[in-house]
Amino acid sequence: MQSVRVHYVSLVSIFSILSFNCGYNEVATNNGMSHEIECTDLLDTNFVKYFSALSADEYNIIRESNCSYVITGNNPLLRKIDYSGNEIWSKDYTEVTGSRWALKKTSDGGFIIGGSQYIFKTDSLGELEWHRKLEYNYPHYVRDIIETTQGDFAAVGSVSGDPGSSPHYEKGQSFLVKLNSEGVPVSIKRYGRALCPNDILYGLVQADDGGFVVVGNIQHDGCSFEWYDDLYVIKTDYDGNGEWWLRLGGDYWDDARDIIKMPDGGYALAGRKGLSRWDINLYVLRITSEGTVLWEKNFGSSTMDWGNNVILSDDGQVLLVGGFNIPVPGQSHVQKTWAVDVATGQWLWSVEDSARYGEANFNCCLENND
Repeated sequence: MQSVRVHYVSLVSIFSILSFNCGYNEVATNNGMSHEIECTDLLDTNFVKYFSALSADEYNIIRESNCSYVITGNNPLLRKIDYSGNEIWSKDYTEVTGSRWALKKTSDGGFIIGGSQYIFKTDSLGELEWHRKLEYNYPHYVRDIIETTQGDFAAVGSVSGDPGSSPHYEKGQSFLVKLNSEGVPVSIKRYGRALCPNDILYGLVQADDGGFVVVGNIQHDGCSFEWYDDLYVIKTDYDGNGEWWLRLGGDYWDDARDIIKMPDGGYALAGRKGLSRWDINLYVLRITSEGTVLWEKNFGSSTMDWGNNVILSDDGQVLLVGGFNIPVPGQSHVQKTWAVDVATGQWLWSVEDSARYGEANFNCCLENND
């Protein structure tokens, strides 16, 4: 059995549900038997927890060693729970406001968090070390953030607001911002067009050469309809200057919500592909380090199947994508996980959790075992 962890965060009216799993191994000691936590079971629910939320977008989750979890949210903004769902600590910060917090663990054991205009850093216990506000003409929303191999930070996202005009050309564009180790912004690059408010970057990874590969969507030419867009990939150098671009799409919605770096130096992406206004499929593809498409696949029903996150299984043979399905337009979201063959993109299996619904949105985090 492959050693893969699947974590769900879904919104149900005014609360969210988290379900994930851990197992026990009995280990012989000089004093008898003891329990050792093992995170190796596949798709078994160990516990379910409810947390208040305004939207499923408010949440992000990462797994630490011994199957503990750190979660961003609202009230509190940051909390840590153990393998049984019991709270270890929780933190709120009067210094920052906002929502949709991106979350990553840092090399010193702490956490880097980004959201609505703010980026902040904590230690391993959630104590605030520094915070920075992105001081630009319009709110900049961070969708993903990473610590770079150089020890600083890079974040991507989108700019809030309707189409802008001079002198506020950043309004409606996506961005890549770099910050030093203390969180001070040192540079920002913007991509897309000022008159297209739906140009968004959702994810990034650092390339082997020190640059970045960022993914998201770019609106159709002319920006005639805000929601119709193409999948967009940009490879940049370390300073954010574009080196190559990849754009894929049809007449409706196409985007990439997540990207991971593959062992061969290429990348795997997951998102959505629109076949019609209401017929949307999971979209998963692999590209080389130069942006050549190795394969692209879409799977789904006749309604909506949407990929939010992607990981590679421990044996390197399977891509697992977490997301949701909407059985009937206007109804609640159903959590869903797909497994796809790495080499060919062939669909292997999928599983739904019909007991977990969300009226507004659904986020799924998938983590390999450490």
